[in-house]
Amino acid sequence: MKRILTVALALMAQVIFAGESMIPSPEIETQINNRRDMVGKEIMDVEFRGTEKGQTVYLQDYQNKVVLLYFWTVQNEKIINLKNGYSGLDVVKALQKEFKINPDIKMLSINVVDTHEQVMKFLAGRDYAVEMVSDVNCIFYQQQEVGPMTFLLVDEKGKIIRVMDGLSKMTEGQLKASIHVLLEDKRLSHMKRMEKILVKNQEL
Repeated sequence: MKRILTVALALMAQVIFAGESMIPSPEIETQINNRRDMVGKEIMDVEFRGTEKGQTVYLQDYQNKVVLLYFWTVQNEKIINLKNGYSGLDVVKALQKEFKINPDIKMLSINVVDTHEQVMKFLAGRDYAVEMVSDVNCIFYQQQEVGPMTFLLVDEKGKIIRVMDGLSKMTEGQLKASIHVLLEDKRLSHMKRMEKILVKNQEL
């Protein structure tokens, strides 16, 4: 498992440094295609571990909410920040600020490979203000082949709506637009349910 993760991280680093013109290797191409196939499917519920308090977190805890997941590693955050001046965690922080007053969305940043000590050392002095968890025993990575620098957007019913690999200047805007659409769909669905209940009560 460690060898697979090391290869994946190395390949991802090559893609980051080489720029957008680089053609992905067969391994990266296969993993990206597999992740795109996830769209429309129900997200698996696995055990995550809170970074600071060590509490157990399940995605099922956020049923009826729109959920944004960002998978990251210390190495990749350092690499992408060195290249762009910002990282995936910065994107999640910005989105968290944008939607902070909305109770219908939950954002989680999920570390997929580092030890607790490595994560805490990296986060020291950095105010991301986003809930951090770890993929316990890399179960989610193994089952879904979701590695570093991947965003998953999940609707209120637990279905994967969008998968984004990598990071660009458009990432934040694209995710923001998708979140707005899902939240509006959720609001309209709630209104329709309330209208049906009202009509039913009037008929009684």
